[in-house]
Amino acid sequence: MKPFLSFASLGFACLYGLATASASDVLTNRYDNARSGLVSTETALTPANVKGLKLLFQKKVDGAVYAQPLCVSNQLVFKGGVSQGLHDLLIVATENGSVYAFDAVTGTTYWKVSVLTPGDTAVSANDPHVLSKAIKPRLSITATPVIDRNAGSNGRIFVLAMETDGLGHYDYKLHALDLATGQDALTPVAISASVSGAGPATTFVAQNQHSRPALLLANGIIYTGFCSFDDRAPYSGWLIGYLETNLSQAVVFNPNPNGSPTSNHEPDGSGSGIWGAGGGISADNNGNIFLAVGNGPFDQTLDSNGFPANSDFDLASSDEDFGSGAVVLLPDIVDTNGKAHSLAVTVIKNSSIYLLDRNNLGKFNSSIDNSYQTLSNALASHAYTSPVFFKNALYLCGASTALQRFSFDFTNPNKPILSSAPNATTSTIFADRGCIPSISSNGTTNGIVWAYETRLKLPNAILHAFDARTLTELFNSGTLLAPGVKFAVPTIFNGKVYAGTMKSVAAFGL
Repeated sequence: MKPFLSFASLGFACLYGLATASASDVLTNRYDNARSGLVSTETALTPANVKGLKLLFQKKVDGAVYAQPLCVSNQLVFKGGVSQGLHDLLIVATENGSVYAFDAVTGTTYWKVSVLTPGDTAVSANDPHVLSKAIKPRLSITATPVIDRNAGSNGRIFVLAMETDGLGHYDYKLHALDLATGQDALTPVAISASVSGAGPATTFVAQNQHSRPALLLANGIIYTGFCSFDDRAPYSGWLIGYLETNLSQAVVFNPNPNGSPTSNHEPDGSGSGIWGAGGGISADNNGNIFLAVGNGPFDQTLDSNGFPANSDFDLASSDEDFGSGAVVLLPDIVDTNGKAHSLAVTVIKNSSIYLLDRNNLGKFNSSIDNSYQTLSNALASHAYTSPVFFKNALYLCGASTALQRFSFDFTNPNKPILSSAPNATTSTIFADRGCIPSISSNGTTNGIVWAYETRLKLPNAILHAFDARTLTELFNSGTLLAPGVKFAVPTIFNGKVYAGTMKSVAAFGL
């Protein structure tokens, strides 16, 4: 099998619950560090009433919104230096290097800040040093930020932004913004790193690396992850962490330090980017970090511990992108004998589903697939999705396919596995890159699957809601939204659903 990577933490306690945060707060990509995609505390939205959803507001912003909108409740906020008291906030970051704080109920703008260095700008997609086909027309903040409501006196938003001076110099800078004012609470730090090795990308070069995966806050560290701009060499994957208290560098990992062996797809030995589509790097309650890497060298010469001798951890020969989606950590699956199974799941570009034992990922074996379960080509198309788990079922969507539900089968009393075929599908076909679903529920009841549809020839994005039991459509936003962005993740918060577009953020509610 191909490799998945898990890293032991540095010995700090894992930051999962934040003491001042409401259970409904959306502080990170896909709601939690497991990247579960599930909001199980939603009491207002039900399958019976979502057909009555209305567009509450659609606020224009200065760039495309690829980062998932985040939400906090009862937050002190200032406007023009004057306290506005406590409000529910909608935090939106754009590809123009701006961060907004809107009122989550009314859409009122409390503050807007640019995190770009004075004199610098966001990077043009046509810049010859970048040439991005994926993010247009400008790119800066792609990775979903992360919020710690306990940091500083008002809470902080950690944001990673790309910028250029227009003279051939490029940077990624990590910011810690005060949640109440939007101002830098700490001095921003430029991303830099190097590792030893013979590969083509042992020193971090900003214009060669794309910050696609969402930021992760775990163990008191802000983790940033990087892939490439459209597989343009030279590049590598990078996982670089900074202490949230002062933004000093704490962790550097490169899954492709030696670039060996090369492949036809990446003949210089580049690769092993951390992609994750609309997801992020994951962490469990034990402080372990999980990620998948794609399109890089995979060294089949193993050391005494069963790991690649050259520390190169992936396979690029057929462009199958093991990191095309995020690694999602499932709640324990309990078999009929009462044993709990701690599993992770990811879907790769060739549409295969991999279930993995988080305590024993399996390592590489040339003749045996050591994953917990593999469903090869399960979605019958390319896949760029991160699944969501609800009531012993996975919901996921391939490119130009329906959204599908695969349920767990408990026939084997010792090993629950996924059904080999979906037991429910939507009538909607999600074109191009498919969709990345989210689910809202009130505990185990009133499950609603939310999906954001965008396609190249569609003049607007569409927000869909489906019944989690049948995948029957309950709501369709029609032509209300502006043109969409790929890999978008809808945000459910306190009876409302938020969606970013190429030029706005919209709120739907009852």
